[in-house]
Amino acid sequence: MQPKRLGLHMAEGLPRMAWELLAGEHAGEDLPTLLGRARELVRAVENYSAGAVLDARHRGTSWDRVARAAQVSSQTARERWNESVTEHRLNRQLSERTSLFPTAPLPTTHSSAFRSSQSGLSEKASADRASRLLADALSFLHEASGLALREVAVSLGMSSSYVSRILSGDRLPGWSVVQDMMACFGADAAILRHLWETSHGMAPFTRRPVTQAADRVFHALQGLYTAAGRPALADVHRDCSGSLSLSMVERVLDSTYLPDWPEVSALVAALNGSPEEVRPLWEEFHYAWLCTFEQSQEGGSNSPGRTDGNGELH
Repeated sequence: MQPKRLGLHMAEGLPRMAWELLAGEHAGEDLPTLLGRARELVRAVENYSAGAVLDARHRGTSWDRVARAAQVSSQTARERWNESVTEHRLNRQLSERTSLFPTAPLPTTHSSAFRSSQSGLSEKASADRASRLLADALSFLHEASGLALREVAVSLGMSSSYVSRILSGDRLPGWSVVQDMMACFGADAAILRHLWETSHGMAPFTRRPVTQAADRVFHALQGLYTAAGRPALADVHRDCSGSLSLSMVERVLDSTYLPDWPEVSALVAALNGSPEEVRPLWEEFHYAWLCTFEQSQEGGSNSPGRTDGNGELH
């Protein structure tokens, strides 16, 4: 069983708090409100530091190494981050949250114009990143297929120059074109569906059955894995920084195991993806799993369907 990564949980809320402070500045909030937001952010950063230290201690890092990293004495480090007291405090804060992964909109005190502009910038950055990864994946699969560019163009009924622009990322193809290209390369188009939807700024549908929701997560991960050039699983495991074992990485990419969000987040980052863009898919799966589990309990079954409590898929 993987230990809870307190540092990761504490870090996940920092971007939102920083954006809220910046949004408050743009909206012209009064000084007490701005300083209150700043104090909350400082406390959150301190909580992250405490979580990161505890994670390091759980991995066997000595207090002397912690002290050197924090640029304090060993005695100060021990007193500042007393393990039992600090872990109890951070776990209590986590348990008091309504969700480990809040997705609520920014407060209504912010100007609608600012919210709209920031949302637009964020969506454009996501779309641009997904477009690049989509092109990387198609380019990798083209090279792996061994087909000449002209052969692909003839198969698709397009000019070689246009296919070249798609593979280089200069042109964003329609979904039917992606499907035809993937068929030409002998690959499953479903693994690129999430990247294609994100590149077009399309929000994913919600409330899918648990198996479909799980497949969307798996396909998104396989798409990122393909965009990364399908590196050796040992390299992926290394880049996950201990969040997933080598066997877990293999099972996730083989669509037989779907772990909790911290592990999925680490895998997405290891594959050069953006966790915040995959998180809605995982939350959709988690919601569907909970609904299925509750229904199975009401019906007297011990199995929630395709997944069990350990993330195994059946």
